[in-house]
Amino acid sequence: MILIKNGTVHIGTGEVFENCDVLIDNGKIRSVRESIDIDNVAIINATGKHVFPGFIDPVCGLGCFDLSSKINDNDEITNPVTIEMNIKYSFNPQEMELQKIYKSGITTVGASPGNSNIIGGQMAAFKTKGLNSKKMLVKEFVGLKCSVINLIKDAYGAKNIFPKTKMGIFNVLKTQFEEAKEYSLEEIPERVDDRKEILKKVLNREMTLFVTANDKVEIDSLIYVLKEYDLNLVICNAYQADRCFDSIVDSGASLVLGEHIYLSRLIYNETDLSRIVKLEEAGVPMAISMSSDTMSAGREQFLWNAINWYRAGINSEKIIEMITLNPAKMLGVADTLGSIEIGKEADIVIFENDPIKYYNAKLSYTIISGEIAYSALEEESCC
Repeated sequence: MILIKNGTVHIGTGEVFENCDVLIDNGKIRSVRESIDIDNVAIINATGKHVFPGFIDPVCGLGCFDLSSKINDNDEITNPVTIEMNIKYSFNPQEMELQKIYKSGITTVGASPGNSNIIGGQMAAFKTKGLNSKKMLVKEFVGLKCSVINLIKDAYGAKNIFPKTKMGIFNVLKTQFEEAKEYSLEEIPERVDDRKEILKKVLNREMTLFVTANDKVEIDSLIYVLKEYDLNLVICNAYQADRCFDSIVDSGASLVLGEHIYLSRLIYNETDLSRIVKLEEAGVPMAISMSSDTMSAGREQFLWNAINWYRAGINSEKIIEMITLNPAKMLGVADTLGSIEIGKEADIVIFENDPIKYYNAKLSYTIISGEIAYSALEEESCC
């Protein structure tokens, strides 16, 4: 058992409790209140520190390609539609361990196919530290990953393979969903089509559809093409979401805000952060990712992006929701992760200061599934 004592506990739902204790037993959160007194327990003194649910990056390629980016096992660039691909078979715990993103407080990722295919394959949620991929796996089939960005034209245009234009990209996307809509096993029960069965789950809102769309044309066209299907839609990157206020609000879509500091993406896309803040205020569910078009940035940039959104005007506790409970909901794992509540898995991070407000906030502990994955004290004592 582990007892976290006297911390400022950010639940992940907007609630904050001062001088609060958190009791962890058998990998689960057992109690959250003041003055827990129990014998035979390892105590973490969190006096003056901030306690959060483990952070979640909902769309992440880390663990599926090597640090040199020479091996990209999450991008099957042989066909623009690879619905049946399962990211579970690309996830490499050794690569994830090399990148040690749990040292920035990220305890779970939505492992995702890349952006070079229109429909890239099925996503899965993994913990960021564990003995092997089986133990790190939180849940399979958490989403279907799609893309409508220029990388598709780059991947297939040079090969003279359809699609070579945005017209082609959206035609393919629309056709796939139309065919799945008409598909029925009742007519020909012996002809099971695995691809259409997966798309049926998306159409029935049993699986979330994550689609990377960067600019206004891509975002508006995506919403228009999919509007008749009533999907659980998450738009990723969304660098020009500020120009699509009405269409996004009306669509009911959620946003995963892509990494926007590296390579000056905000400047390139001329993003008006204040308008995206207005989207959050209008009730659009949002999460934050360190991923972009082709890669996931370094672990430090996850929180740097979070701070940037705080400085743009989003309330700090809303930012916490954007990196904990909101992505857990998008991935369909909010029943076990995303907040510090009794019965949920004990994925908890402890900082010496609030990392949403201060660049110099230092991580003290990362706890994953009730086990200490990182301790600043242990790291300092061994170096």
